[in-house]
Amino acid sequence: MTNNGGNGAAADSQPHHHHEEIAKWEPNPDRLKSMHQRITTPPKLLSQTAGHSSCCIFRAPTTFAGVNNKSYQPHIVSIGPYHRGKPHLAMIQEHKWRYLGSLLNRIPNLTLESLLSSIAPLESQIRAAYSEQIDLDRDEFLELMVLDGCFVVELFRKVAGVVEFEPHDPILAMSWIMPFFYRDFLRLENQIPFSVLESLFDSTRRGEEEKENIIHTHPAFSNTELQLSYKRKHSNHQNPHNSRKKYETRIDISLGSNSSNWALSLSALALYFFNHSMQRPEEIVYKYRDLKGKHLLDLIRSSYTQFDPPPVRRSSDSPPTHIIHSITKLRKAGIKLRRVDGGELDGSPLQVRFRRGVVEMPSITIDDFMSSFLVNAVAYEQCYSGGGGGGEWPMHFTAYATLLDSLVNGFRDVEYLVDKDILENYLGTEAEVARFLNDLGKEVAFDIDECYLAEVFGDVHRYYGSSWHFQWASFKFTYFQTPWSFISALAALVLLVLTVLQTVYTIYGTYN
Repeated sequence: MTNNGGNGAAADSQPHHHHEEIAKWEPNPDRLKSMHQRITTPPKLLSQTAGHSSCCIFRAPTTFAGVNNKSYQPHIVSIGPYHRGKPHLAMIQEHKWRYLGSLLNRIPNLTLESLLSSIAPLESQIRAAYSEQIDLDRDEFLELMVLDGCFVVELFRKVAGVVEFEPHDPILAMSWIMPFFYRDFLRLENQIPFSVLESLFDSTRRGEEEKENIIHTHPAFSNTELQLSYKRKHSNHQNPHNSRKKYETRIDISLGSNSSNWALSLSALALYFFNHSMQRPEEIVYKYRDLKGKHLLDLIRSSYTQFDPPPVRRSSDSPPTHIIHSITKLRKAGIKLRRVDGGELDGSPLQVRFRRGVVEMPSITIDDFMSSFLVNAVAYEQCYSGGGGGGEWPMHFTAYATLLDSLVNGFRDVEYLVDKDILENYLGTEAEVARFLNDLGKEVAFDIDECYLAEVFGDVHRYYGSSWHFQWASFKFTYFQTPWSFISALAALVLLVLTVLQTVYTIYGTYN
């Protein structure tokens, strides 16, 4: 009994091995259905076709929006679907319908049905131009394109004087509105395809008016004082060297021997419209009258990049290209910056060169319009694939923004650019301009070895790295920067010479 009890106790002390049966896992049918649905649902926020060359209208990446806040969104007028119906844009939305009504009344036999029918065959092509899915049915989508497109085209005609403004039109009478139009029409998220504008332009043209080669400027746009006063009113910086060309009340853009063979184009009207802020030579309107773009932002961006950049000469053993130093450091290495007029024929500040220790730059005006345009042009280059071929899409504005970001490291660098007439500042203080230029070059991605400024970056970096250049320039920068430093250096040199002479005479007297 005792042994049995002992054995029982020993048996109880042994671990219990329970062969518990593990429940077999069964997938949740509802979860599986949800997963399959997500697999088959195409992306909406960044569509699968966003990498195609046909896709050209984008939402600004969140990294960009964080740096430049609302630079990519319209402030008073929405164009396209991205910001349709927002309350702060309702005021101009009402005037779009007024402009559409005046257009229908002005042109005989023009109907809403004909306008909608002209856009309907383009619907799939238009939708493919947007990087995200547009949740509008066909009727809403076509209405949007006709309403916004006709408003833009009619406004272009009225500003050019091809069509008269209605008496006391508040869009014209209130001087603050037009400067916002110039900027809003060129925002990344506020575009419609240029093909829509062209189709509506062709559908609403009258033979007698479109055969004219003359733009009759409305008196409200007969000079630039409106824009200049706006800029100066909102600027803390006055540039005494600024001189703006006044527009004539009648601008003949039919320059050239074959001018009688072309009708006034939509591109010419668009370029003329924005030229009230860009202030480029009037020949630009004629030269690029047949230039095409994906949309208005691309058209204006392209008009600045129609020059032949120097070929990128690189071999497999070439050293990598480096970002250059700030103006302050470059000057200590003997590198100068000089304004050149070579870009004025094309009105493009992007034509930068480096020759014999001098960075040559056309002038650029930094104001409310140009700052907005630069930000959106860089963002567009970052988003558009150009067909996705790697190196096929020239990012000229991205490279130019990187150059400005590199050159400017503080307000003194901006002061130097202003003093050299390379930069005209109507944006604010020098510190504010420096901050803007530094933000412009943030979060951008491009191949610096393949950009159009690769040779400039490389040559400046090598010149800066030359020890002889740096030492000689540092000596000049230290002792000849100001008259007082020069006088001090001269006095020290005279004292040194006198000391040497005194020592020589003393030694000579001792030995004799």
